[in-house]
Amino acid sequence: MSRLYLTTGFLGAGKTTFLKNFIRLFAGQKIQLIVNEFGQEGVDGVLLSELGAFLQEVSGGSVFCSCRIDQFEKALCESAGINADVILVEASGLSDPTGVRKLFCHSGRFPQIEYMGGICLIDTVRFPKLYATARTCVKQLASSDIAILNKTDRASAEQRNATLALVQG
Repeated sequence: MSRLYLTTGFLGAGKTTFLKNFIRLFAGQKIQLIVNEFGQEGVDGVLLSELGAFLQEVSGGSVFCSCRIDQFEKALCESAGINADVILVEASGLSDPTGVRKLFCHSGRFPQIEYMGGICLIDTVRFPKLYATARTCVKQLASSDIAILNKTDRASAEQRNATLALVQG
């Protein structure tokens, strides 16, 4: 049984840096990384390739969009084929992951994968503006199990409080 963790967060929230550190928790285990790039050219895959995990990139749109869900499902089947202990998915910053839980918990299509939950990275400085203007930002937060306020060292006390209030709301 593979355990899958989804990492979301709007553009520039720190998902790739988070994954570079998060992956250390699974030392000695077979890890599959699935990196989703909205654009045609992958950047994060290059940054993550040094981590010693199996890496797949899905580019050209969100993996949760009907135009790319088939590529995501293919990557999941391949992950099951290599018997990965852990599957880490880095979603595009523009993705809407609201249907991911249904994909694993209710459809029965991937019984060999246990969905462990979603982690949403939040840029503490930029979040209030994004929350007000970007629908996918709100959906990423709403569909996550854990929200991590990132870049708090760059935020004023007012920015931290505003972001925390929005997240708690």
